Amino acid sequence: MAPVASSSASSSHNDPEYLLGHITDSDRCELRKRQTASSVIDQKFIESLDVRGIDRTYNQQFANLYFTRLSALKPDIVRAAAQTWDGMKISNKIVKQVDRVLDVEQGELCWIVGTVYLDMALKPNIFTEISDELWAAPPMLKGKYRSKENDTITLEDESGRVTLIGSAINRHGLVTGCVIAVLGSETESGDFEVVDVILPELAPQVARPKREVLSQRRYIALLSGLDMDEEHHGSLELQLLVEFLRGELGGNETTTQSSQIVQVIIAGNSFRSQDTENEDPNRSDSSKTVRKFGKVAQFHTKKTTAIVDDFVASICSSVPTDLMAGEHDPTVQSLPQRPLHPALLPESRSFMHSSFRSLPNPCRWNIEDDEFADMMEQTLRWRHCAPTAPDTLWCYPFVDRDPFIIDETPHIYFAGNQPQFSSHLVRGSEGQEVRTVAIPKFSETSQLVLVDLDTLDCEIINFRTNVELA
Repeated sequence: MAPVASSSASSSHNDPEYLLGHITDSDRCELRKRQTASSVIDQKFIESLDVRGIDRTYNQQFANLYFTRLSALKPDIVRAAAQTWDGMKISNKIVKQVDRVLDVEQGELCWIVGTVYLDMALKPNIFTEISDELWAAPPMLKGKYRSKENDTITLEDESGRVTLIGSAINRHGLVTGCVIAVLGSETESGDFEVVDVILPELAPQVARPKREVLSQRRYIALLSGLDMDEEHHGSLELQLLVEFLRGELGGNETTTQSSQIVQVIIAGNSFRSQDTENEDPNRSDSSKTVRKFGKVAQFHTKKTTAIVDDFVASICSSVPTDLMAGEHDPTVQSLPQRPLHPALLPESRSFMHSSFRSLPNPCRWNIEDDEFADMMEQTLRWRHCAPTAPDTLWCYPFVDRDPFIIDETPHIYFAGNQPQFSSHLVRGSEGQEVRTVAIPKFSETSQLVLVDLDTLDCEIINFRTNVELA
């Protein structure tokens, strides 16, 4: 790997006499060797996402995905619920388990396990959209689907579905696809009034080994939302970012920090979205953005692809770089998203067997026994990184597995393309510790996130300037 150079010369040394003069000891560059760490992709996880080796058909129902999820998570939830509720007395009634939601009897105090389904009035409906597309004006896109006044929360299993009511169920911010246990009783109207809720909570976690010598720090650099195209690619912030990652920016302190970056992860949306919000009405119909079933169809030019390729190649020539797929990138829109094809990245692909990888979304790493995945705190406790798929998230209708189940708790979770940076340390009941990181959009915030591999502390590097390049 190329060494990282730093210069201690002052930025005021820009006159011709200085530049043409003799080099002094204070002007000499100090070469720094970049820190390294083994970075291995979790192949078992990648194989679970791969649908190339199966008969890729959409003839099967999505219900199989929900049943697979329930059967995988139910044993752990039943175990936790039994430890908490079995033998409990409420109003002189003994709590007991009921195996199926339709076997609940009115007035009986019991607990049941199932999958949450939210009947949301604002949720897009494909049949309505097709009808409106043919016979009416395009529907207005809604910023959110939830409406607490009109939404109905239900719990379902292989036997049927029951409506959940009560203040206890609304405190947990549940979404469609969560597998939970609820304690309560059936009312005269046939609804199930909830008294308490148990979530799957954090999955088991492999202990993170601690290094004996901490003299040299090691960072993971996380960024997302580069949003590059033909008009948005030459900003000063992007140039400063490249120079920082390559170790060509700043003095000794800055270049020392750059040399301690062992891995760069670009978490999606390297390509700019072709949004219709500010679209010119005078454009020809053939060049206008196409929207299909609420999604913007992405069309990227050859020049845009070359811009992204050059940017990634300029980084991975100095530091190992992983490029994840995102919502606006040229790949499939449904989960799991396939990696960007190497043919789109001719410059970067030359580093494919050394310092560059094109990866799917979601993905999981093992960097010297530190695991990563693009998920956040709530999904940790639900043990599922995409619970609303396939209800409101497009995904492939897997039949025999649900690859989005979290069967082992990682040490760091990150989610890219967030409105702003945030980070929390999540602790589980069995001693698990997870650092969650929300990575802001670089195109809007000019921020890069560094995560210390040893302490899991986060640091923000801000490249914001007020200078516009011509």
